[in-house]
Amino acid sequence: MEIVQVVTSPLCLVAIALALLFPVVLLTKGKKAPRGAQYHYRRLPYLLSKAERSFYGALIQATEDTGLVFAKVRVADVLQPRRGGGRSDWQRAFNAISSKHFDFVICDPRDCAYLLAVELDDSSHASAKAQTRDRFLNAACESAELPLLRVPAQRAYSITGLRESIETALASPEKKG
Repeated sequence: MEIVQVVTSPLCLVAIALALLFPVVLLTKGKKAPRGAQYHYRRLPYLLSKAERSFYGALIQATEDTGLVFAKVRVADVLQPRRGGGRSDWQRAFNAISSKHFDFVICDPRDCAYLLAVELDDSSHASAKAQTRDRFLNAACESAELPLLRVPAQRAYSITGLRESIETALASPEKKG
């Protein structure tokens, strides 16, 4: 009976908990990267996939001198959460866009103002996860009044057709300012 009382005493339970946690703390402490740690990376060969590069060429021709085309632009460099809620709401909204990018962004050549975001939709957009991301990006652009043009990936692109799609997207009601 006395053994049960010793094991259940608060002081004994604290001592047991500390004894169990001490090795865990020691093991995890060694896994943290030291300040100034050197990581090793490898350079990827290309900025754009073959499909993106093909589309980029068509996009450059379709915009001619009416727009500057930038590739793989971080969404958080184009859109920003609106103020209004608390700081934690703003941070959550920022985190939702910070690791995403637009395939292409077309800017005004005079001042680099954002005109249009362009997404090249290939077979990877068929997954449920990608469709959720696409719906999120559509809603984000709509709320920011930034036109978003989605173009299905193809073997070849009609420059005239692409130009018309760009003009239609730029004339859409979402483009207010």
